[in-house]
Amino acid sequence: MKRQRQIPMKSIRWLLAAAMVAISCASMMTQAAPARMAQAAQPAAAPAQDARPAAPVVTTAKVKSLSRPGGLTGAYNLCAVLASGEVLCWGYNGYGQTQIASSVSAVSVPVTMTGVTDAVAAMTGDGRICILHSDTTASCAGNGSYGELGNGTAADSPVLTKVVEYVGGPAMTGIKQLTTGYSYTCVVMLTGQVRCWGTNWAGMLGNGTETDSLTPVTVTGIVSAVEVAITEDSSCALLTSGNVQCWGTSENLGANVTDNMSVPVTVQVSAGGAPLSGIVDLRAGQAQTCGRTAVGEQYCWGDFTYPTRAQRIEDQVNLSGVAQIAPSSSSNCAVMADGTVRCWGLNYNGQIGVGDTVDYSRAVTVTVGAGGVLMDVVELGNAESTYCARTRSSRVYCWGSGENGQIGNGTDINSTRATLVIEPPPAYTNASLSGLAINPGPLDQNFASDRYHYYPVVPNAIASMLVTPTLSDANAAYTITGSPGACTPATSPANCALSVGANTITVTVTAEDGTTTQNYVLHVERLGLPIVTVAKVKSLSRSVYSGNDQCAILMDGQVLCWGRENYTVDEYWNNSLTVPVTVTGVTDAVDVSLSSNSICIVRADETAGCMGYNQGSFGNGTKDDTSTVLTPVIEYLGGPPMRGIRQMVNADSHGCAVMTNGTVRCWGRNIDGELGNGTTTASFVPVTVTGITNAVQVALTYEGGSCALLSSRNVQCWGNAGTPIVGASSSPSIPVTVLTSAGGAALGGIVELRGSERYVCGLTATGEQYCWGASNRSYYFAGNGTDTDPAFYYPVRAQRIEDQSDLSGVVQVAPAERTNCAVMADGTVRCWGSNRFGQVGVGDTTNYSRAVTVALDTGGVLTGVVDMGYTGETMCALTSVGRVYCWGQGSYWQIGNGVMTNSLRA
Repeated sequence: MKRQRQIPMKSIRWLLAAAMVAISCASMMTQAAPARMAQAAQPAAAPAQDARPAAPVVTTAKVKSLSRPGGLTGAYNLCAVLASGEVLCWGYNGYGQTQIASSVSAVSVPVTMTGVTDAVAAMTGDGRICILHSDTTASCAGNGSYGELGNGTAADSPVLTKVVEYVGGPAMTGIKQLTTGYSYTCVVMLTGQVRCWGTNWAGMLGNGTETDSLTPVTVTGIVSAVEVAITEDSSCALLTSGNVQCWGTSENLGANVTDNMSVPVTVQVSAGGAPLSGIVDLRAGQAQTCGRTAVGEQYCWGDFTYPTRAQRIEDQVNLSGVAQIAPSSSSNCAVMADGTVRCWGLNYNGQIGVGDTVDYSRAVTVTVGAGGVLMDVVELGNAESTYCARTRSSRVYCWGSGENGQIGNGTDINSTRATLVIEPPPAYTNASLSGLAINPGPLDQNFASDRYHYYPVVPNAIASMLVTPTLSDANAAYTITGSPGACTPATSPANCALSVGANTITVTVTAEDGTTTQNYVLHVERLGLPIVTVAKVKSLSRSVYSGNDQCAILMDGQVLCWGRENYTVDEYWNNSLTVPVTVTGVTDAVDVSLSSNSICIVRADETAGCMGYNQGSFGNGTKDDTSTVLTPVIEYLGGPPMRGIRQMVNADSHGCAVMTNGTVRCWGRNIDGELGNGTTTASFVPVTVTGITNAVQVALTYEGGSCALLSSRNVQCWGNAGTPIVGASSSPSIPVTVLTSAGGAALGGIVELRGSERYVCGLTATGEQYCWGASNRSYYFAGNGTDTDPAFYYPVRAQRIEDQSDLSGVVQVAPAERTNCAVMADGTVRCWGSNRFGQVGVGDTTNYSRAVTVALDTGGVLTGVVDMGYTGETMCALTSVGRVYCWGQGSYWQIGNGVMTNSLRA
């Protein structure tokens, strides 16, 4: 049955209200205690305990907080906010407030509130439930006859509806704390203001009127509230100053007033005395408000009383060590610093929790139904004459009235001792991470929750690393420790100091069960200072594909090499060279060409030799063997070294040389006709390319293409038609002329030719660069602002990134595996293409489809460049003063500065 409108008639208050105030305030102890009050430490003769179900229902859930009502009359619901943000509620359901049909008048076990996953607090009032959400909005369900739902109507709602700014307006946001009363509701805003709505017959809304409001109104004059508590017909706000201000019916204000107050007045310690101060927590019951101080004192006021302090039953001294207060309509409870609960007041439903129904005028300790004292409590919730306690382990116990299912154990029977109602699920054993990030740089491997060791390497300039773990289970915990450097802080994303050399950073995850652990270890190497080698360099090496090494020819004809492959021992691929070393026995080098696992050198006597792993490109009559010394390219099987070599290139499985007489000779694999002799038969000694007599340069691709620059400045190619032959529908085994377009003129004016994995680039005498080949979608090799392949692989011209016009002023082309570079007439270098290792040289790893200018890691632009070397995804530049700069991939020491790390700038 819906309640009638409340009227301001003190004569019709609850018959027990006066007794409640008398026993809840210590100042009343000077009066004669009612005969039924117990004064001993324990009741002399406890009546038989109320019957309990043989097998009470215990709900499983992980509870984060319990509900607390204000103005307790008619508040017969309790709620629990779960760690998941869901809400469980139980008890009276006459208005459908639990979202169970109102025909079910009582819900005796916790049920889930529909659609709530973001709750931070729940409050219960007279036939209604209100929830504060994580987005700082609030919603209410149930009894709304005086507008206490705050949704702009005076109607009940069996579903949660949002509190709105005004009738028909949007949801009100910015709510910090919410409390419910008998027929009105108040909130503290993030601004420090207090807003209230609902019935207002005694000025409980605090806006200077006694007019009801269906939507929130602002309490006059309060701008620094931290908490609000409301009784049946009065409201109080705790201020940041530690003082308390109240408004509403006069007898509950704790101030020297005789009339109801519709604006706030300050609570005093006595009539005309100083303001009550030092309050840190505020709670209200039906006709009393209680405050707790920072030192654990509890004061209560109401029914024309000023704040008084509770006492212990054992020694009748003031109650100390209070950690939380919970006043109800006819009794009072407090959580103590030691985790026990003490209660006092009327006990007709067993709400004192000591196993009887004897009233207590001083505080006694709550016991559990299974025997002993209720321990380890961190929070109390209550609903009129029912109390619930949450322990540190997230168990919930309830006691007192159960007539509307408020105990929550599946019955409507009172409980005179604390009864277990909710217990947490078994603690999770998940001790894994769902993510692990480091700064600077990514992990050396992609993170996986079942991979526990990582080996990042950072340059010498990096003195610390920020480590950010992400837990798979939010209920787990982690610590971060470092050695030899410390990590600070240890329980949140940590900044870990790095020493030069080996460092260990350990993320230790401890599961919710407190015992299951898992370590994730970062083995971080901080490199020493980069090494700069002293030498007079004449030119740099070039690699057709995927080389992990570099070489430089010195002025005296010696050769320095560095990187992954050490060519001076048998298993050279396992003996990386971190800094340049001299190739033994070479003093007359004029050109160096690299492939992925070999090096070939042209000597001053016009012979050439190769060393490393021979996949057919050595031209020495063999294949699939290893040589740790230079093996000469020979004239024929068993013959002498081939002489008259002007220039030579090797491409892993085949090689070609331009001879001094203008012919081109090739050797190695020939499945695409890359030897150019009209066959597809392999030859591991040189054969002459058909029809070419005026070559000045040769360029190869890894994919089996070969090209020759002629003295006429045209280009002819043979081998793999797609990469880079143009104007041919299949792989020609004899040379064809490169055309500018289908059926167009021959590409002319070329003065330099270089090849890479799948494309070839030519430079004109006027500084134009043209490239042709395949896989622009992957590499952006064309540099023309697109990621599409050129039509039929015809030549395209690179563009500048600034104005998207054609690149001009090129003096040398340097096409690497996935990146293209050009030395410009002004001595700068422009690069474009794939940039996953920083090989474009501008300080990032963004791919570029047009040319950008290479920068120095010391600041500014790389200038004075006269020669370019390249291998795989590492670029090197020689300047006019003899300095060599490198950038790009360094994971195999290709940078040559003694460290194994990429370099995003020169």
